[in-house]
Amino acid sequence: MKSIQELLEHELSVLYDAEHKTVKALARMASKCENAELVQVLEEYQSFSEKRIGRLESVFEQIGRKPQRTPCAGINGLITEFSDFLQTDPDPGITDIYGVESARRIERYAICAYQALITLTVALQRDESTELLATSLSEHNLAGNGFKALAINLTEKRLREETE
Repeated sequence: MKSIQELLEHELSVLYDAEHKTVKALARMASKCENAELVQVLEEYQSFSEKRIGRLESVFEQIGRKPQRTPCAGINGLITEFSDFLQTDPDPGITDIYGVESARRIERYAICAYQALITLTVALQRDESTELLATSLSEHNLAGNGFKALAINLTEKRLREETE
């Protein structure tokens, strides 16, 4: 890799893979969680992920490349962590707390990845691509705040139950 353009293409293909894997991971998380609000939020987040995939495909088109996926080790690790956690046979309430925290970890990863791509598209003066990526970044930031609030609520509820 020898240019900013090549780096952009690489990072875009890694994030494209991450977003695809996120859709599947969130579906699995939702199937393992019991809190109705959490399940709804995870399912809604999946639909936003699908929209972000479409935006990434538009960015590929804008840079004259066919969408392709490069394996995302970061997301793979986060998905593995959740799977490994489930092997501990956790209580449903604990699974819900861990599930929302896992979703937050995925959010943080995606936020950093989108910020990196935006830096590259700004440097390359690809304004349309920057706009699309910024829209997705905003969605991730909003979702991250929602997951944080839900994590606090679930944790506080569980603590009350444990002390009763």
